Formats: sequence, structure tokens, C-alpha cells
Amino acid sequence: MTTLALNRCRGGKISTAADLLIKVPWKSIRRVQELYLPIYHYLCQKVEQRLSIFIAVSTRESFGVSVLEAAACGIPAITSNVGGLPEVNKHDETGIVILPERPNELAEKIIYLYKNNQWRLKLGNNARRRVVSDFNWDKSVSQMLKIYDKLCP
Repeated sequence: MTTLALNRCRGGKISTAADLLIKVPWKSIRRVQELYLPIYHYLCQKVEQRLSIFIAVSTRESFGVSVLEAAACGIPAITSNVGGLPEVNKHDETGIVILPERPNELAEKIIYLYKNNQWRLKLGNNARRRVVSDFNWDKSVSQMLKIYDKLCP
């Protein structure tokens, strides 16, 4: 059975680690990272491990953290080619990238991945490997802390 996740508007809720980090003072960043992010990450894994395809066909997007979270669980994504989504989801490597506001094309791609289980699994495995090598927690948090330390000495 294939399970889909649609990335919806956050509606003011903390839905990503980035949202959580934005809501705390800069000086608290190390404490937040140590205490809260592992809990959040664990909950995301429990939900996302049940998915087969993650869908984020936004018309506006800054980066696409939710796509990386799905990729970390080996879930390939179908995303639009706006904002940072093509940076986190590589077409025919880690998922499928389409133009926004094309529901028929989206439906075709969902059906394609549903019918081509081996290709879907390969995309998911590639996505997982890419997150581990390029977007891992230690590397990302270390880079963010260096920037914050420069901006807020």
C-alpha cells in the first residue's frame, strides 16, 4: 500500500526544526538543539516511516526542510520547481520535480511511482544517502552555529 503526505501550510504551529529555532533567542540555540530537536526528529521519523511518497508542490517555498525530513526516512518526494525545493529534491535522483499548479501531471507522477515500486525505492534510498552525506544534523547545526556566532557575538 502506498501512503502519501501532503505538505500543508504550517498555520502557526511548529512543524520543522527550523521553525523551532526561529522561536528561541539566539543565545539559547545550543540548549534548544540539545534538548528539543532529538525529540522532534524522533516524532518525525515515526510518522514519515509510514509514508511511501512525500508531496510538496508549493507555489512558494524558501528551502524545503520538510522534504529533507522525508528524505532522511528514505521517502522520495514529488516537489514543485520553486524556491529551494529543486536544491533539496534532485529530479530523477532523489525524487521528481514538476511545475507547480499542474494537478494532472502530479497525478501522473503519483501513479508512476505507485506502479514502479523499484524506482520509488531507489529514489528513496538515494534521498536518504544524500541527506546523510550533505544535510546531517552535526554538519548543519555546526554551520548554523558558526553563522549565529558571527552575527550575534
